[in-house]
Amino acid sequence: MNNYISKVHRIDYGACTKTVSGYTWDGFTEIDEHTHVVAAVYEKVLTKLSKYSDSRISLISIISSGFCYQSGSNIELELQFPNGLVMEVDCGLILLEKDGIPTNDIFEVGSDIDFLLEECEYRDINQIANQFSAMRLQINKEFAKWSLDNDAHVDLIDFKMKLTSEWQEHFTPAVEMIVNCLDEALIPSKRVIEADNPEDALKEVMALHKEIKTRTKLKVKFGLEGADGTIDLITLRSLLNSDGSPMPVEGYLNSIKDPSRNTNLESHRGHLYLVRSFHDSVHIFFNYNYIRISDQSFPSIVCSNASGKPITDYITHRFLTSEVIIKTMTSVTEYGRQYIEIFVEQPKFYYCRGTGRFWATE
Repeated sequence: MNNYISKVHRIDYGACTKTVSGYTWDGFTEIDEHTHVVAAVYEKVLTKLSKYSDSRISLISIISSGFCYQSGSNIELELQFPNGLVMEVDCGLILLEKDGIPTNDIFEVGSDIDFLLEECEYRDINQIANQFSAMRLQINKEFAKWSLDNDAHVDLIDFKMKLTSEWQEHFTPAVEMIVNCLDEALIPSKRVIEADNPEDALKEVMALHKEIKTRTKLKVKFGLEGADGTIDLITLRSLLNSDGSPMPVEGYLNSIKDPSRNTNLESHRGHLYLVRSFHDSVHIFFNYNYIRISDQSFPSIVCSNASGKPITDYITHRFLTSEVIIKTMTSVTEYGRQYIEIFVEQPKFYYCRGTGRFWATE
């Protein structure tokens, strides 16, 4: 008899949570009678695991994603080991009838669980879990050292083993970590790190250190100026005059508080820049210090003489002013279409997320 598989008990309170992608049972709620797939999988897994009497591994969640009555639903299980480590198992697609009632594929999940338990016994899954647990401890120690050195702060939120849908052929758990650290906008946010094995996970963590250290230094530098980052002139004008009319602070404040909400903004080490196309009288594309104009061309002599001159000597757009200076300008032809490609220099400004204020960096 296996000595590490637990009997799983249903907890009869709460409700099943509906998510954007499907339904999730979190191990602490009652199965909703309308979530047929999750309920059927739960009963099948419960039956399989209840054969084993020793309480060592528990089922903590069932995730049904891509829920669709016409095609099916992908099922993922999460099992927890005694050391607190979680293993996520991809059981693949469950096909459905038209009315949403699971077909016989549910029984395949039961067979998968049987096979999984056999593999756990054969490969001594507790030993594998302990290896992952040791790696988790090492990573947490590394994060603690960075914090003590005051050069980077990273919190480990989640650390789990993952078996992909091909685990029956390749029983090699991968690693998924969720950490909280400064993102490109220098805002603390969650980040997913994946690796094929614990050793590679540690390498990913060490590679992360250099970038987070750089971002931390920049955040301190900007903070000394009372700022949260920088923004260039073109991007600033796009926020203040997005649709051709003046924009009040309330209109753009959310974009600088959380740039990820604005699909036209990108961030790099605290600098906000515009990535956007316009289809007005001409097709013009902005990407930080790069501008491309489609279906237009200048003679080569005009392009070679443009360096150092204001871009407004050649192009008119509400985001451009004479302070935007041309570094290089070339006319190119690609796939039969003509383009003008321009690299520019432009002023930068500090910005404050709390107030929406901007001021010159020099």
